[in-house]
Amino acid sequence: MRKRTIFGIVMVLLVSLTSLTPVVKATTYVWDNLNYVEGYEGEYIHYPHPDRLSYDISPYNTKGIDGKRLHHCQVDSITSRTLVASADILCTAIGAYIGAKILGGGVFGAVAGGAIGGALALLITYMAEAYFFDEHRCIWWWVSIAFLNWCIDNAYILWYYGLTNPAYAISQAFVVLCSTGYLRIGAITFLDAIGVGNPEPFPYSLTISRAGGQAPLILH
Repeated sequence: MRKRTIFGIVMVLLVSLTSLTPVVKATTYVWDNLNYVEGYEGEYIHYPHPDRLSYDISPYNTKGIDGKRLHHCQVDSITSRTLVASADILCTAIGAYIGAKILGGGVFGAVAGGAIGGALALLITYMAEAYFFDEHRCIWWWVSIAFLNWCIDNAYILWYYGLTNPAYAISQAFVVLCSTGYLRIGAITFLDAIGVGNPEPFPYSLTISRAGGQAPLILH
């Protein structure tokens, strides 16, 4: 009887604590002149990205939006998962290559290579779940509009040297990317040559609940 009483008290306390725990609802704010969303909406939003409701974006479609300085693009969920699966296949190939180097290949090398490939694939899967997939298992990526425009303006040159001198084409694109580029995939920013920063509310931005039905207010 005493154990039941203690158990009941513990359960009441847990329920009370749960009810007092604040739920961070989805909020929107402006970043790079686009409405962004973060917080909780049915499930936690893994990392900030454009608000699907504002721009009528389906998780099953690939869609890009131009902001002020960046191109914001969602890869549809099926393609995103296929990309990760392809990375797993690449990891298996790498493991097989390493296995062939172990004791000249053979049974021991094949087994060791399989284990190494599996470990690499597991790492890629973890990275995808933790950093690349959003809450709908889509991959978002960002690139600077300046770099995209350069690629469009120099498409013929890139094509020509891509066929005749690939090393030169790659070096030219790399130089421009490093000077005018921005590259972010999922939750990781790999390059920010133009100083855009990461998705977050501006210093004096007021974020409001989406349920309020109003646009974020930017104070100047």
